[in-house]
Parts: sequence; C-alpha cells; structure tokens
Amino acid sequence: MEAHFSIRNDIAIFHVTGQFGYGDEKRLVDIGIKVIDSGARILAVDTTKLDYVNSLGVAALFSMVRFADDNNCEFVIYGMNRNVEMVLQKVFEKDYVPLLTEEAFTSKYLS
Repeated sequence: MEAHFSIRNDIAIFHVTGQFGYGDEKRLVDIGIKVIDSGARILAVDTTKLDYVNSLGVAALFSMVRFADDNNCEFVIYGMNRNVEMVLQKVFEKDYVPLLTEEAFTSKYLS
C-alpha cells in the first residue's frame, strides 16, 4: 500500500492506494502520530484510488479508528467505489464512522 498525507487546516487526509499488506496498520498509526502532533483534529482516509479492501485493510482502518478515538479526533472515510463501500458498510455498521462520497466530504469539511 502506498500512503501519504496532506494537512489542510486541522484536517489530515490520508491518501491510500494499492493493496494493504502486513505492516500497513503500524505505518498508518505512525503517520497518525505525526499528524496529531501537527495539530490535526480530523483524520480522513481518502479511498478514491483503492480498488478493494481486504482483511488487512480493515484491520488497519480499525486501528486508525481506535487511534483517532484515543486522541479525541474525528475519523471519516471517503471516496469509496462500490466494492469498497459494501465491505466497509458491513464492517463499520455498529461503529460510527462516516462513509462519505468525495463530494460530500469536500462539501462538509473543505468548503
């Protein structure tokens, strides 16, 4: 998995592409530590370039949810294609994690 982040105001956007692998969970949390230290209060995961999500990806996202919660940050996932959205809706149906379109994310957080 490729991951980089950008920060806009107090929003850290994690841009993920490729396939999740072992170690990606720790990499995302390590990046999360850096962005929290920079003052980010919202952690957003951009999945617009993610074709599918496997169990390793789900585990990494759960770690990010826990990390955000531990640091009093809002957590949101956006830009999912239909396959990724179907998986994440099932996984996060009992947890409150906003799953937004790219347009809805931009309108709510970046406007």
